[in-house]
Amino acid sequence: TDGSADVVASIAEMDPRVRFLSPQNAGPGPARNAGMAAATGDILMFVDADDELVHDACECVATTFAEKYCEVLTFGYSIVPPEATHPSLRRHLAPRDVTFEGFDPRVLFDEDARPFAARTAISSDFAHREGIRWEPTITLGDDQFFHFEVYPRSRRTTLCSRQLYLYRMNLCSMTHASFDSPEMLFGKVMRHLDCEKAIAVDWESAGFMHICGARTLEWCIDLLLRDISTLRTRGRKVSLMDFACVPRRTSRHCEWVVYLGVVCQSGDVLPQGARSSHDAGTRLVRFAPAALASVVARHRTPFAAHCNLVCENGLPPGPSRI
Repeated sequence: TDGSADVVASIAEMDPRVRFLSPQNAGPGPARNAGMAAATGDILMFVDADDELVHDACECVATTFAEKYCEVLTFGYSIVPPEATHPSLRRHLAPRDVTFEGFDPRVLFDEDARPFAARTAISSDFAHREGIRWEPTITLGDDQFFHFEVYPRSRRTTLCSRQLYLYRMNLCSMTHASFDSPEMLFGKVMRHLDCEKAIAVDWESAGFMHICGARTLEWCIDLLLRDISTLRTRGRKVSLMDFACVPRRTSRHCEWVVYLGVVCQSGDVLPQGARSSHDAGTRLVRFAPAALASVVARHRTPFAAHCNLVCENGLPPGPSRI
């Protein structure tokens, strides 16, 4: 509606390096996938609506790929305008300069290499080899899914401290909008659950859960607790997040299948067709009881009282209430 399509189309007519694609309102995921499929270069980069790259970003990215022989490169970003930078982001705008061989969970959880996947460039060979795609069904948290998809599959990942990406803080976007009504907040919770479900399905199918399943579970808990706590403080009837841990015997040992879901009391409305935490929730990970107990024992955030640990046929070692 701002004439962007006409501007890009006119540039494409003058410069053969530019290709203009116009998916019919399919959303950002399908649009990015269409761009990836049409791209012919060696490196794939993304720029979200209203955002920009610094003037030498592409040169810096190309040079780093050539020097580091990496498959994935994540660089720093700046918030525009600077005064809109949230205090929680100020110390995490740029990763340190480091290269990882293979997958190191620190890239996901400790290295300031998330969120905002548009500051991550990937080689086209890597994308084709691993079938990297944006998940088209995710409407919130798609950048989180992208990083959980990309980092574990990369054979060589480089982090760059240069702040090459200019992220415009748009308070009207779905990511940052104020969700004033309980219904909107609950919808946000369910969209985050959709993101976590997609990550869980991808990680289970790829066999990544044994690497850092506990850290992934903690991240999922933290993400949802922010929304759950907001629901409670805004007067909504208590909505509890349950961790339904179902023991399952395998040929080797007893494991716990962990579900993450939202259970609402009388007066709350679950999505159509959802009748319980198992229906509305997300199967996250399988791991031994001791690992589950360790997660429960360590996770003591200010919002912890909003959660119950619910297990069928007995509790694993550790506290029954977080």
